[in-house]
Amino acid sequence: MASGMRKSATVSLSAHNQTLDALNHVVASIAGRGGCDKCGRIALLRVDFVVDPGPDLSKQGVVSFQTEGF
Repeated sequence: MASGMRKSATVSLSAHNQTLDALNHVVASIAGRGGCDKCGRIALLRVDFVVDPGPDLSKQGVVSFQTEGF
């Protein structure tokens, strides 16, 4: 990777039928896109867990809900 070049990837996963093997495959795939697929250099790996929305938001079509600093 060229000096000073920043790369990022964001993935939203379905909450249904997730397995650890599937998650490991996704992380490996993303790490390979960031440079060397053998060393998998990652400077920052951030995992956010979102929750199901309350009934009021579900009625409006919201499928996941996350807050920060409220």
